Amino acid sequence: MHKNELLIKEIRDSIITIMDKFGFTDHRKESYSRKIYEEWLRDYEWKIEGVRMIYPNKDPYFVDLVLDVYLKTGKENKLHFFGSTVNNIVDRNDVWYRFPSMLMSFRKTNFIKTVTNDLEKALFWFGKYKTPKSCINELIADRTHIRGTESKNYNLAIEFLNSIKLGN
Repeated sequence: MHKNELLIKEIRDSIITIMDKFGFTDHRKESYSRKIYEEWLRDYEWKIEGVRMIYPNKDPYFVDLVLDVYLKTGKENKLHFFGSTVNNIVDRNDVWYRFPSMLMSFRKTNFIKTVTNDLEKALFWFGKYKTPKSCINELIADRTHIRGTESKNYNLAIEFLNSIKLGN
């Protein structure tokens, strides 16, 4: 196993600990477009919250973490409501977490701590989407969530969120 693949495994193990602590129990892993996508999901009656870890499938040199909210608009359907990178949420300028150039033990440990600490700090972001009403408020305040007010998905989200009676 390549040294960077070992680092991915250590990051994943640390993330799994956080995911378990915060109730993200469903884990999925897919590979496409030369990247691996691992996702942990936390399921609610009307929405799903997800944490995605993305990295190259050959000789990984970075990891990206993304938080997502999906609306459960039907039995088999889920609508991607909004997502943001952990780096964006915790105000880092980097697009992703680039592996340290020299994976000395202390640098590797600090790198993993940075990634996992940022993830844990970023989980507060889901609070903005706690209730259907707060989702509607976010959607109205920031119309970039579902690409414009005239889009089919925007209208579907508003209709779906207005139909939910819990948590308003």
